[in-house]
Amino acid sequence: MLRVHMLNTNWKSIVSVCLLLSASVLTGCDSFSAPPAPAQTQSADAPAAVEPQADAGVAVDASDAQDTGEPGSDDASSSAAEESTPALALAAPSELLDSYRLAASFIITSQLPDGAQRTESTEVQGLWLRTDGPFGFDAAFTLTNVSGERRQELSVTAVGGDAAIQSDGAWSTVAREAALPYSDPDSLLSLPFITHINRGENLGRTQLAGVDVTHYRLTDPATFAAAVQDILPNEAGSVESVMLEGWVADAGYVVKYLLQAVLSDAQYVDESGNVLPAQQQVSASYSLDDLDAVRSIDWPADAQPPATVSVPGFVPNTFPLPAEATATPHLGKLEIRTSGTEADVASFYRAALTELGWTFEGELGFYTATKNGQTIKLSITPGADGEGAVVLVFGATEGE
Repeated sequence: MLRVHMLNTNWKSIVSVCLLLSASVLTGCDSFSAPPAPAQTQSADAPAAVEPQADAGVAVDASDAQDTGEPGSDDASSSAAEESTPALALAAPSELLDSYRLAASFIITSQLPDGAQRTESTEVQGLWLRTDGPFGFDAAFTLTNVSGERRQELSVTAVGGDAAIQSDGAWSTVAREAALPYSDPDSLLSLPFITHINRGENLGRTQLAGVDVTHYRLTDPATFAAAVQDILPNEAGSVESVMLEGWVADAGYVVKYLLQAVLSDAQYVDESGNVLPAQQQVSASYSLDDLDAVRSIDWPADAQPPATVSVPGFVPNTFPLPAEATATPHLGKLEIRTSGTEADVASFYRAALTELGWTFEGELGFYTATKNGQTIKLSITPGADGEGAVVLVFGATEGE
């Protein structure tokens, strides 16, 4: 039986929840659980052709190559030959293209001992465009996560110096930061084992999405298991069957892949943390389109304008600000800078929020304001070099 470390079906916990917690951006939304998103193996620069495969036109990574023994050796096993095949040196499409459109999905269906089925899926739709703006690109994506009857959706649009984030139906706008996660949609569902697809059959050259590609097909469970055993984490499973097809551009990036696999002796972790044996069907798809043809990424029509100040319990742009203060929305917080002293700013918010019906409490720079079960938290500290004060406003879940 071929053994391989496969995906724990409690995959929603693998990607950092920090992104989705911060994605609430003062809206008081629940955290958004996201699926695993291992990054596609990338070269630091555009891949260079090193010992390319015959007729493949695709760069390979010589560092992955292993000694195959003396030329003409007849007793070398096919397994050794497969393992010695250099992995493809693939780059993210954003390294080589000026724009692209992406569609991808990842689905796990688990058959449990009592006959019940559990299906968990992720779908991604995205755009990426190189620009002359402050970050060098604009991007947008929608990620939809379905687990049983639970459906969650996260949308991010980053244009120029601003970003709009929609979680659980509510939009927030923030100042765009370099740390904004997943600004390249390709990073969400690029599976690293696609770099080993050349261990399968080379089906020849063709065109896809307007570019020259090499078509590969891998159907041997042992070869697939060897390719993924050091990449995918956690519970053990046995690969019963696999069909992995990939179309790799001559320039060195994946244009499309399709995966169908059946696993036995896998482990399913239910919502109570119970570990159950399961047979799993795994399917994944990934495709690029509109290569170098996306001309613009537009701000969402139903989102608030850039730089909108949104705080729970307040109509947008109505949160009180001290005179001559500047407000900048960030992921998970609102930053307010003012020339007043820390004590003056604390007095201002105690009076302003109390007048609006909020209960204001706290001291020594840390305060809470509560109204109708809604709570916001404020941190007030001296500015740099003791000049003025900085206020950070955090939204809290209703009832906290």
